[in-house]
Amino acid sequence: MSLFERSPEMEGSEQNLRIQIYKAYLLEHTDDDLVTDHYPPLGGEGEYSDYNCSEHCGCDQIPSQDDCVVNRHHFHYRNDQNGIQWCCLITDIASEKILPKFVALGRCIDEMNWMLERTYFRPESIADVIAMAMPEFTPVSFQPKQFSLQLQSLVLAREYLRQVLSTLKLPTYHYKQFLYLQNCLVNRLGTPAALAKFVLPGLKEPRFVSLPSAIPYFPYYKSAKSTIVFGIREFLGGLPPRFVYNGVFQSKFELWQLLFELSVYNREPKTDVGLNYIHRLYSYLRQLDSDTEAIYQEEDFIEAKRLAYIAYCEIKQVGNITELDCYRRLV
Repeated sequence: MSLFERSPEMEGSEQNLRIQIYKAYLLEHTDDDLVTDHYPPLGGEGEYSDYNCSEHCGCDQIPSQDDCVVNRHHFHYRNDQNGIQWCCLITDIASEKILPKFVALGRCIDEMNWMLERTYFRPESIADVIAMAMPEFTPVSFQPKQFSLQLQSLVLAREYLRQVLSTLKLPTYHYKQFLYLQNCLVNRLGTPAALAKFVLPGLKEPRFVSLPSAIPYFPYYKSAKSTIVFGIREFLGGLPPRFVYNGVFQSKFELWQLLFELSVYNREPKTDVGLNYIHRLYSYLRQLDSDTEAIYQEEDFIEAKRLAYIAYCEIKQVGNITELDCYRRLV
């Protein structure tokens, strides 16, 4: 070993330090994020608690031929114009392509793969890398009417199932639950097994644990246990996180998935898109030292956060009074 060669232990500790710094900024847990005891945090790594596997969750028994569907990292969401946006920051798009094993869905799968390939701009030169780092760069969105009715139906079925499954009071969501739900679709609705795999949420899609009510009586007893809700939890009445509000991230879904990689996989981003968002993050932080427009935008966010916090406290107080009144009547 040379005098200046770093040991694997040193490289590992430096990587862990960078990961912790990334998470501190993105979770708004740093001093310059102006988060105090008066502002509830925007959720920490606990938002990803359900992704930790247990001994009997079944995730180690996923058939190899189904892994690309069940464990897919890509998912879609709707933008403000009702366009379809795909999110896939963790793995290379080429490894996310789905093979058309179900013949009836061949065209639909081809269209999905086509969209995935074109969602993110692929840099082929230094100029392309610079262009990706600009705030104006955003992933491509797609209008549903551009594609077949079969694909539109599949997308709607996925969105509908996310809502339905959020009401089933699932205690967790791993392959054991995925397989149970797949069998329900097959045996009760006659859905082909291959199609059921496509419409159910993947195990890496956004979800969170809904906290139970403190009062186990009607009308609150229905939420007396923690349950899984598909989507991303809203804080302060839906105020976007700091780096979504100021345009560093295209949406809260890209931010969620980058934090997923940092928190669940405990690794630095590997894809061009993930590294690009890290670069944009630090570029914005540097702009706050001298760029007047960035400073004004940050002040606007602080004011929006203050107003959202006031509204949050008012709603919470009214809700607490209502629950307390109901509780007193019952006991």
